Formats: sequence, C-alpha cells, structure tokens
Amino acid sequence: MPAVTLNVQGSLTARTALGRFALGVAAGTLAGGYGRITYAGTCAAPSGIPGTYLCSGPANAAADVTQSFGPVDQDIAITSAPDFGLDTTQSGGPGIVATGDKTDGADNITITTGNVRAAADAISAGYQGSRYTGPYGGYGVDFGSVTITTTQGQVTSQSAAGIRATGNEDYIEITTSNVTGATGIVTNNTYYGLEHSFTQIDTSAGTVRGTTSAGITASDGDIQITTADVTGASHGISVAPGDYLLERFGIAGIGTTSGTITGLDGDGITVDGGYIFIDTADVTGSQNGISALASANSRLQTDTTAGTVSGMDGIGILATMEEGFLGSRGEAIVDITTADVSGGDIGIQTSAGRYIETVIDTTAGSVSGATGAGLTVTAEYARVQISTADVTGGTDGITVSNPFATTIFDTTAGTITGETGAGIATGFYGEVQITTADVTGQTDGITVSGLTSSNSDVTSTLDTTAGTITGKTGDGITIDGFETSEIDITVSDVSGATTGIRIEGRGSTYYFYSNQFPPQATIDVQGHVSGAVGIAISDFDGPTTINSSGLIEGREGTALDLSDGAQHLTISKAAMALPCDARPGLIGASVFGGGDDMLSFVDGPGGGNILYDGAFDGLFDGGAGIDTVNLSVSFDDLQGSNGSGSSIALSFLGALDQTATLYFLDFEFFTFADNPQVTYALDGRGGFVAPIPLPASLLLFGSALGALAVANRKTRGHSSKSD
Repeated sequence: MPAVTLNVQGSLTARTALGRFALGVAAGTLAGGYGRITYAGTCAAPSGIPGTYLCSGPANAAADVTQSFGPVDQDIAITSAPDFGLDTTQSGGPGIVATGDKTDGADNITITTGNVRAAADAISAGYQGSRYTGPYGGYGVDFGSVTITTTQGQVTSQSAAGIRATGNEDYIEITTSNVTGATGIVTNNTYYGLEHSFTQIDTSAGTVRGTTSAGITASDGDIQITTADVTGASHGISVAPGDYLLERFGIAGIGTTSGTITGLDGDGITVDGGYIFIDTADVTGSQNGISALASANSRLQTDTTAGTVSGMDGIGILATMEEGFLGSRGEAIVDITTADVSGGDIGIQTSAGRYIETVIDTTAGSVSGATGAGLTVTAEYARVQISTADVTGGTDGITVSNPFATTIFDTTAGTITGETGAGIATGFYGEVQITTADVTGQTDGITVSGLTSSNSDVTSTLDTTAGTITGKTGDGITIDGFETSEIDITVSDVSGATTGIRIEGRGSTYYFYSNQFPPQATIDVQGHVSGAVGIAISDFDGPTTINSSGLIEGREGTALDLSDGAQHLTISKAAMALPCDARPGLIGASVFGGGDDMLSFVDGPGGGNILYDGAFDGLFDGGAGIDTVNLSVSFDDLQGSNGSGSSIALSFLGALDQTATLYFLDFEFFTFADNPQVTYALDGRGGFVAPIPLPASLLLFGSALGALAVANRKTRGHSSKSD
C-alpha cells in the first residue's frame, strides 16, 4: 500500500483532511496461514484459499473458546455467516484474535462479524513485532491495515475491550453498531515520527459503552471518530493523537452530532495533543464536558451548536493550546463555537500561548459557570474576539487577560452577569473594543485594567448603548490604570454604587515611550449615568472630552469629579428618552481639575434650549487653569448675577418666561450664543469686563452687568438683581 502524506497546512476541518485518508483494505487472498477453531461453528478457508476464513454457526457459551488467527506474515481476512455467534464468557479469554507479523512488508487484517461475547477482549486485531529493516538498513516502508466491521451484531466484553485494534504506522478502520466493554473501543497506532498513522472509527450505527473505563479511547497518529451515543464510566471519548518529529502533529477529528457523549466519572470528551477538530451534539462529563489540549502552534476548533455541553463538577469547555518555543505565527488559532454550555466551576475556559489568535462565538446559546466565571480567556500578543448571548458566572461573567494585544467583545445578543464579581473584566496592557447590551456585576459592571497602546492609530472603544450597565456595589464602568492610549466610551444607562463611570490613570510618570502617545478619553452620555459620583476621572493628565445629551447624576452631591488634564464638557438636548421623564443635565456639582477646561451648553435638534429644559442644581467648579463657559442663550437672556472674586451665580430668563440659574467658580471667560466671538471675563464684583481688544469706549464694563440688566428690565418688563 502506498504511503499517504497528509497536508495539514490550510486544513480547516479534520473531516476534510481525514476524509482523504487512503483506508482501502484488501480482503486477503495472499499467503497461507492457519486458524485455531471452532466450537461456535466452523472457520475454514473456502476452496482452499489461504488466509481467508469463513465462520458460521450459533454461539454456545458452554463450548465456545477463543478463535485465534496468526501470528502470520500474510493477509488475514475473516468473515462470518449470518448465523454466526461466539460466547467465551464461560471458557474465559478473548473472542476473536487476529495477529499479523511484519517481517517482510505490509499485511492487511480484515474482520467482518458480529454477535461476539467474551470474557476478555471481544475482538482484537493487530501486529506483533516492529517495522522491518530494509536491505540498506534503516526503516523500510511496511504500512498495513486493520479493518474491523461489526455491524452484523452486538460485541461485548465482560472485563476488557469490546474492540481492540493496534498498529505500527498503519491504517486502522473500525465500523460498528453496538459495542460494550470495560472499555468500549481501544485503538493504538504507534508511529516512529517518519510517517503518519491513520485511525478511523465510525460507531454511528449503534451505541458504545465502557463499563469501567472510557467508551472510546484512541491514541497516536491521525484519528477520526464519528459516533452516535457513547458512554464511559470514566471519559466518554479519550483521544491522544501525539506529535510527530519536526512539529508534524497528529490530527484528532471528532464528530458526535448524531448522538450524546457521556463521561460518568471523567470528561465527556478529552483530547490531548495534535490538531483538534470537534463537532458535537450533547456532551456531559462529571468533570469537564470537553477538555482539549492542542499541540503548540496548531489549531483547535470546536463546534457544539448541535447540542449542549455540561461539565458537572468542572468546566463546560476547556480549550488550551500549548505555547511553542518561539511562539506561534500564522494559522494557529483557538476557535470555539457553542450553543448552551454550563460548568460546575467555569462555563468556558480557553488559554492560548503567544501569537495564537482566539475566537469564541456563543451566540447560539447561553454560557454559565456555577462557582467560577461564565467565560474566561487567556492570551498574549494575539487578537481575541468574543461574541456571546447570555453569559452568567458565579464570580465574573466574562474575564479576559490578553497582554499587549486587542480584545474585541460583542455581547449584544444577550446579557452578561457576574453574580459575585464583575460583569466583564478585562485588561492588562492591551486595547479593547467592547460592544454590549445589559451587563450586571455584583461589584463592577465593566472593568478594564491596564489599558495601554504603543500605537497612536489604535483607539479602544466601549459602546453600551444597546443596554444598561450596573455595578451593584462598585462602579458601573471603570477604566483602571489608563496610560499611553486613547479610549472612546459611548453609553446610555449606567449605574454604579460608587461611581457611574470611573477612569483612573497612572499619571505622567507612568507614560511609556516618553509621552509619545499620551492618553486621551472621550465619553458620550446618551442616557442616564448615576452613582454616588456620576463620572470620576483621577490621576489622568491627558485631555478628556465629555459629551452629554442625557442626565449625569451624583447621588451624594457630585455629578462630575474630573482630573487635571484639559477637560471639555458639552451638554446638549437629549437625543433619547430618559427614565421617568427625567430632564437632561447634571444633578450634583461638576468639579473640573487643574487644566484649561471648557464647558459648553449646546442646543440639540427638536427646538428648545438646554439651559432652560435641562436640570442643573450644582456648582460648576473650574479649578486651576484657564476655564471657559460657552452658553446656549443670548446675552439678552442674562437677568442678574451675584458673586465676588471668581465666584458668580448667573440668572437667565427666556422669551417664554423660562428661568435658569447656574453657579460658577473659577471660570475666567464666558461667551453667549448670540455673539460667540465676544468673550467676557469676570470683573471680581459679580459682573463682566469686556475682552481686549475692543473699542476704547467699551474697554471697561466695570459693573456693566447691572446696567445691562436694568436696561433689559425696562425693555422687557422683567425685574433683575445685580451687584
């Protein structure tokens, strides 16, 4: 039989690659052999053809003994008539044993039978000895094949394997209906690192059960398994493809979409090594549902959308890829697609070494972890992309550690809940792009730690406008350890027990790259943001822009508590409905830091004026620096002022008798909507002085505010008060 070379490069599914296996098997009409027979019937070589045997006759437990063929250095072909049966449970020992001997080259073993019941292995086939040595030394090429087909009837072992097949860099093909054994099916296809060995198991015509061990266990080489129901007393299915020389990994392709897989005292499916491709329906393990450890720099792909996966005491899906010595480049990936997944500890846990991409899509179902996180991901120097529906964790809902790379979240297809921790927790020196619907954390709703980028073209984004964010005992949203990066935050409703939105930098002393890319933050509030403090920014020297068309509320008196960087706060008409018909604006004081700050009131679409239609009940404190207020009303609406030094209270009256009063501290300049090119400064006595340069006759207004107020009062018939 010619050697078969499997090209893994570019193969996206094990079924595609393994479907090209050359598993043709000769029926065996070559050299002669012998068979030791026959209490269940007669196994003889019809017409004297050596190596070919036909067995017939019903089982007789009182008389049947092991049917053994070989070891012989020739093909062996065993078939059975429809009436054939074999039962060695009383005599002891295996049922059918076929053994080849590789001394001169390739031999093939073929068994087609059924209705075998044995005390030991029910059916066992394989080779003794090792690869033969060629005429010039070294290993020769002596691929053989083992083909076992038992669809004619049940195969049962009392204390060993229902079916056992072994090979030495050979082709093993097993096709069964119902099989039961201490281990249902066992294969081992030893390789020497020179050529691949191939194993194909198809049990889709029946059930497989392991009474004391795994339902199916297969090791070495490239392995393809297709099943209906499989149950193991330990694992349901256990596969170990192994590694070849020069990182030529084995392949495990497991397709169980036609049945359920159950590990009664272990994992539902466990795979150790190689390239891994798994497609399943329902999988249940008393420990993990699916546990897969792929070789370094390979591929690990799992699709469980045809059913549910449950790890009763452990993890629903555990997917790990080893890290190579130099890290992975190119095709290496951990790719998980699921419907419902649950874990007694964690719902889904993935881990990938450096430069290995991770893609997770759970939008076809829900994910839950009873005592741990719903979904936890570890990566490094590689892109992580996560799309989810509902995710619930006993601790955090979703937690990601991905240093020095980008993590992309899209959870808009469901809700995220952290029952004792955060809803979403991610970070450690990387960039994020987060898009969410509802997220709730017992501590913080969303927390991003160590946000860093050395690339000025990368902007982290956080968009929660599709839902509400809640931090029951902590912050609604917290960005912690923000440095040398840029982030855009767009929210509708956010609520935190401590802070609605909190950004904490690390100060300029922590900037990497000599402040080449200083941090910047933009916050767009389209709904209701609330907390003991509405929005807080600390230890952050970069510029911050806050655009609010909603309501920012500080339940303990501070709506905004900003840092020393340059702050630009724009308040405009609400673009969307607010809860309980609340008005847009600021409930609580607005404290700006020490930079040069700007506060702007802007009218939005739909008419009206934000100054009159909004809710403002706190002081605007500009702090140190040069601070400016841009008002959305005309100078004529200004009716009165009170104050001294850098403190001033301004009262406004609109054309429809709307009123508003704003309180300012340490704001140096003011502009009005009717003439925004003119800037006014405080005169220290509750009035304004004109900007410079202006005509000499208008150089000093002194207490001109009072005179203007009187003139306005006479003109419009309103009263005002000025100092």
